[in-house]
Amino acid sequence: MSDYLVLIDIAAKQEYIFSSNKLKDMIGASEIIALASDVEKIKENCKEFNFEISKIKDCFSGGGNAYLFFDELEIAKEFIKKYSLYLLKTYPSLVPYLVPYKMSGDYQKDIAGAKDELDNIRNSFYPLTHSLNIGFERLCPSSNIGVNESGEFSNATASKRNMVENAKRFDKYLVNKGYEFSNELDDIYIHNNAFISVVHCDINALGEKVKKLDSKEKSKEFSKQIDEIMQEAFEKMIDKLINHLDNDGFEFKDIKITKDDFKKENKYYLPIRPIILNGDDFTFVSEGRLGVWLSKTFIKELENASKKYFDSLYASAGIVICKAKTPFSRAYQLSEELASKAKTLAKKDNSKSSLAFLILSNQVKSGLNYLEKTYTSERINQDYINNKGYFINKNEKCKHYDFDDLLKLVKILNKMARSKMMKIRDLLFYNDDENIKKYTEIYCENDEFKPSDLLENDEIKHKNMLFDAIELSAFYPQKDGQ
Repeated sequence: MSDYLVLIDIAAKQEYIFSSNKLKDMIGASEIIALASDVEKIKENCKEFNFEISKIKDCFSGGGNAYLFFDELEIAKEFIKKYSLYLLKTYPSLVPYLVPYKMSGDYQKDIAGAKDELDNIRNSFYPLTHSLNIGFERLCPSSNIGVNESGEFSNATASKRNMVENAKRFDKYLVNKGYEFSNELDDIYIHNNAFISVVHCDINALGEKVKKLDSKEKSKEFSKQIDEIMQEAFEKMIDKLINHLDNDGFEFKDIKITKDDFKKENKYYLPIRPIILNGDDFTFVSEGRLGVWLSKTFIKELENASKKYFDSLYASAGIVICKAKTPFSRAYQLSEELASKAKTLAKKDNSKSSLAFLILSNQVKSGLNYLEKTYTSERINQDYINNKGYFINKNEKCKHYDFDDLLKLVKILNKMARSKMMKIRDLLFYNDDENIKKYTEIYCENDEFKPSDLLENDEIKHKNMLFDAIELSAFYPQKDGQ
């Protein structure tokens, strides 16, 4: 048994990835983080930092970390010194932590101890890994750090953009399919109504499964299984997206999205760009109207892919639908908060799969709690809103939070004229049930919509979902295709 573990973690990942509003900078930063904690890439690069690969006795990656095992403390320290210096020189502003830990023979206790030691170090100091601004130099527009010799960008931004040129790990999903992933945000949304979706998704209750792993071999196998599940789910999601685009596109109430909307210079780009697919985390940006559909599709495919290894595996997603010019870091922060909200709901029923979404027509200026309080909770009767999220699968324990019921309500609302639907939305802010019912009965009837579609025993069907259904009606395909 190797006596020493070196645990590698990259701190401030979100700040590093989303410090720029340029999609290509985010992609490059995400690739750098993935490579920095990929043990196979570490071994490939050992020659670059003059370390003998044979001194690494065992290793595996998992959960965004790398675990490397050595026979002696001095060898572990040599690796830490050489690899950390290599990372800092190659990827300026990256914040790596490399922690040595003496193994006792109790694997679960040792891994927990190494992570505690990592937390203690991270909480004790934050290393400065880029040059300080001195007040009169030119600053890089993407990183707010002093520019390098080129006079255009900082070394940090240059390293991210250089990485984009070699970022090919997602290309394998598009071989012979006639599409490409774009590194430019402008290529993935429709410009006459410029909304994007920023989505953060991760697996529920994974930490509980990790804690039960009592050997290195089980940890390695578990990490391999999770990686395979995530990649398979992603591939199946992409295949379904392409199938829709190749077969008449996506229909919405007032617009139709086809593959030709994303054609530029004889290339067809997919209206999605994965940013993070590492461990149990998946973050992507997409055309605004497709974010919720893509999230649901990915989670359903993840559940299916996991059945070969687990009795049950579920995930939660947070989706922010916002204007394309919204600062990406704020949108991502909101997507994380929404994913946490969805996870909280999931705990009501054994961490079943769930999602939560937020649609913003204005700039993001505050956190989730403030936005919900200001725009809905304080202005609309609580009977008409759901601030908890939705279960993706049918759920008998929490019937008021069923995403399928929300989609049924969206389908009902789409039968009426858009102007009538938005008038009902306006009436919600007056908190007047009777006026909403009367307006529905008097003004909304047409050849497709009957008041009885929405009203039952003088009550609105799925009343707590009404506001979300009106909001989602413009951002979910009329034909789900699941």
